[in-house]
Amino acid sequence: MLSPQAIEKIKNLADEVSRREGCLLYDMEFSGSTKHRVLRIFIEAETGSVSIEQCSNVSKGLSLLLDVEDIVAGGEYELEISSPGIERPLRLPWHFKKAVGEDIKLITVEPIAGLKGDMKSLTGKIISADDGGATVRANENEVYVPMQNIKRAQVVFHYKKNDKKR
Repeated sequence: MLSPQAIEKIKNLADEVSRREGCLLYDMEFSGSTKHRVLRIFIEAETGSVSIEQCSNVSKGLSLLLDVEDIVAGGEYELEISSPGIERPLRLPWHFKKAVGEDIKLITVEPIAGLKGDMKSLTGKIISADDGGATVRANENEVYVPMQNIKRAQVVFHYKKNDKKR
């Protein structure tokens, strides 16, 4: 496990290196056992999609800094740099703000106010978001879900088949 200080230092370095490549630090995970530990850094392009070249450059730059600073104590680990993916998780207020207009699925800690029953899950479109939470339209309902009530959320991708005949 990493100390809170090590996590903060890694986030700061990853953010610095990502910004040099025109990207934003989206998220970070550290997992595994003592034999196989993995540090995953998720980056997102400031505009457009993140490229393989950007991921590679962030990987090289961050790897060098992490080795010099010796922040990840406890032996070897694998460093992975990637985009958060098309069905990316939404954890921070800015994730929700950037996903306005997209379909999401979320699970809450407490039942969602404004919906019938004791529903703790919702699939719909983000209409708006602020630092306190997000407004989601599901069917004909619009509900505001506070950040502190969101247990898990992610973007939902819908594949659209091209109807053109060849």
